[in-house]
Amino acid sequence: MNGLFRATFVCLISLGLSAGCSTLQLQDPARTGPFFTPAAYQSAPSIPPEIRRVLVLPVASDVPMTDDQLVKLDEIVRTTLGQTSKFEITPLTRAECARIAGKQAVHSTDALPHDFLGRLAASHAVDAVIFTDITSYSPYPPMRIGLRIKLARTVDNSLLWAFDTVFSATEKRVVNSARRYWIDTAPANTPADYSNTVLENPSRFATYATSAAFSTLPGR
Repeated sequence: MNGLFRATFVCLISLGLSAGCSTLQLQDPARTGPFFTPAAYQSAPSIPPEIRRVLVLPVASDVPMTDDQLVKLDEIVRTTLGQTSKFEITPLTRAECARIAGKQAVHSTDALPHDFLGRLAASHAVDAVIFTDITSYSPYPPMRIGLRIKLARTVDNSLLWAFDTVFSATEKRVVNSARRYWIDTAPANTPADYSNTVLENPSRFATYATSAAFSTLPGR
């Protein structure tokens, strides 16, 4: 095989592989779907203009979880909620929650201490509070996380938004959506094939799930 022929052959093979990769990418369910759209939520028509600052309570769990897992989820909830730019957020630490409520985390379904939200409003200058409950959790493949999240006014305890959904990697639409989220948020030039890591990393999967949950918050 002479040099010119060899170069032409290699070029054609490269073009063929490139076209094949492009075709595979276009057919990738992470790009084509079907995708998961959370539907189990209730929402006010919009966030009232007077809701400017929101206190983010520590994550509570209905299922056994380690302190490290809960602290990591605290961070993920705060980060993904902040990325919505819906309002200013301030965190309530677990130590502060224990001092005020007698425990490090408060479930959204708990009977709240007397004037709990009012005291939080006064002490932290907030207009609303976010509760986050973990209703289901598996940090191992197939990943699973159940989120029950509520946004409540401090002035009258009324709910502005309530969300309750389980994200499970046993569902193809969730898998597609988690991978698409990874592709959309990964650093530039990161190979799309790496998107499957979102299905093996509990922090990445939880980040996808909380982002999907907060995408259903009412607008301004």
